Amino acid sequence: MNIRAIGGCKSALSTQGLFEYPSDRDGQDQATFSADNTKFSDKIGKRSIELHKNTMGWSISNDDFSKWKANVGKAFKAPQTSFTPTGKGKFNKYFQPNTIHLKSTAVYGGTIFWKELKGESIIKGK
Repeated sequence: MNIRAIGGCKSALSTQGLFEYPSDRDGQDQATFSADNTKFSDKIGKRSIELHKNTMGWSISNDDFSKWKANVGKAFKAPQTSFTPTGKGKFNKYFQPNTIHLKSTAVYGGTIFWKELKGESIIKGK
């Protein structure tokens, strides 16, 4: 396991948020949005969150998908694979439509960890 994953786990499990280490991760809130939601951001209650399945695209391994789904429970709606939407404008200057920039690396509780794909590693849709 790499140091970013360990740091992310400590941060995710910390009740006081005392340990912060940069890590690409998402909490279970991301898992509550289904594949048919193509917005760049949406609300949970009064809180607005960026939907990474749409702003960066993601690919989740079978094992990580099963764990995340089981850990999140009945609220889980996330797709296993999600390309960034096309024809919706740009989220920011780095946005690329019909691509995947996140690949799952681990799941701990309701938190999923990502490797950000760059350059030639970016997955492009058809």
